[in-house]
Amino acid sequence: MSLKEIKARIASVRSTRKTTSAMKMVSSVKLRKSQQNIEAARPYTDTLKEMLSSMVTSRPVLASHPIMKNREVGHCTIVALSSDSSLCGAFNSNIISRLKSKCDLLGSDRKKFTVIPIGDKVAKFAAGQSEWNVNMSYSHFADNRTPEKTKELCRYLVTEFLEGRTDCVSVIYTHFVSAGQQSVAEQFFLPFPYSGIVTQTGDFNDYIVEPEQNRFFEVLLPKVLDNILYTISLESFTSEHAARVMAMQTATDNSDKLIDELTMKYNKSRQQAITNELLDLACGEIN
Repeated sequence: MSLKEIKARIASVRSTRKTTSAMKMVSSVKLRKSQQNIEAARPYTDTLKEMLSSMVTSRPVLASHPIMKNREVGHCTIVALSSDSSLCGAFNSNIISRLKSKCDLLGSDRKKFTVIPIGDKVAKFAAGQSEWNVNMSYSHFADNRTPEKTKELCRYLVTEFLEGRTDCVSVIYTHFVSAGQQSVAEQFFLPFPYSGIVTQTGDFNDYIVEPEQNRFFEVLLPKVLDNILYTISLESFTSEHAARVMAMQTATDNSDKLIDELTMKYNKSRQQAITNELLDLACGEIN
């Protein structure tokens, strides 16, 4: 490789480094803001779930609500959340892998399950699976994560469940643990798993409800479901930017390492060229 080629490659790597460094800074800002949102949303959603679960446990009549009742699963709806863009490490591939494993487990009969992809990456993958039954209506939900959009999706899922077109709904997403750790998770959304929540919390408070417990329950239940789904979307969004920060940091570090290696190679080649020129001059003077 000539000196000119090495110099051009160094310039190219430096340009790439500027891009990865800028993307890291942008994602870092989004990550901090999103992390604040998820830390504020989690306690609220957890308290709502505990309140609802305790009410159902202490008042068995509420457990007869259609949203709470388990039934034989003939059809399952799977919601999978990915990002709209790439350059975030294994974030999207991990979701796609988990979704594929889930669908393979359900079998090849497309009548047994429906996939609702959220995010461009998982939507493109799902669209290429001819044996899957895919609902693309909410595929672009990821680029506009608002409570209103979440309520729209939640209403659709609840309607499908109550009208018997699906028997269970599960959500595959990336759970945010910390800026350096995220993990793919699956959460059962419908029927509402109230017994598991009470078992985990051990909270069986007997609430005094006014004006009437059934009315309060009917108001609380949709709010809990909306908040669960919105918190899941925040988890996914936060995890996406955490993964992108890590990926861009790795890319920037690799660029720095490659620039150092190319600079050393350039200096060695240049030194060798100068040495050869001096030898040629010395040989010419001797002759």
